[in-house]
Amino acid sequence: MLSPQFKVHADSATDDVILVDEENNIIGKAPKFTAHTRGGLLHRAFSVVTIDSQNRILLQRRASIKASFPNMLSNTCCSHPLASIPSDAEGIAGVKRAACRRYQFELGLPIQHPEDTLSCVWIFRYKATSPVALSIQTLDGEEKVDLCEHEIDYVLLHVADSTQVALTNDVIKSAAYNKDEVSELLWANMVEIRARWEEITPWFRILFDRVLEPWLLDPSICLTKVEDDSVIINLV
Repeated sequence: MLSPQFKVHADSATDDVILVDEENNIIGKAPKFTAHTRGGLLHRAFSVVTIDSQNRILLQRRASIKASFPNMLSNTCCSHPLASIPSDAEGIAGVKRAACRRYQFELGLPIQHPEDTLSCVWIFRYKATSPVALSIQTLDGEEKVDLCEHEIDYVLLHVADSTQVALTNDVIKSAAYNKDEVSELLWANMVEIRARWEEITPWFRILFDRVLEPWLLDPSICLTKVEDDSVIINLV
């Protein structure tokens, strides 16, 4: 039985995620909650990073009732393609469709013209354990369960100009984002992100360190679109 603070996420916790092997071949499915316990079952995920013309990144603060990494700052949107939606399993294209759907669900904002503004730029495997254990009621009483991310994460760069109506500061502040998922949206530059480093989720630290910051600091670096999702950077 899930603890009271987790009940709001009970439906999403039973969504089946796509289990994969180390080469990113699909090998099955598992409920989201199951995949994030037992030491973490390897599954597909995505991280959307919205960036504007001023090289600012749109961050979200995860809601306090999130089961894993509550209250922490992270990239714009993170979640999983779902096994229950067959098209989600169609490689990079499927992950992009899942990302657009989740972006709207979490932030209350659309990804406009995703065919032009959304690109897969990196795929990596990582593992991280939430600093907050989850309380579960069992027949023997309350049990603490560690939640673990063990994912092959598709990094999707979303290039958006914050002067557009959909992403002005006023709209971001008043966005109808899902309060069960997100408690705050804010634009941040590289210096501001580094200043709040202890608040940043592990996966966003990785992709900021290895991909985003080097690219933003050096204009000669060109982020190329990933076309083959069997090419994985293994960080486990």
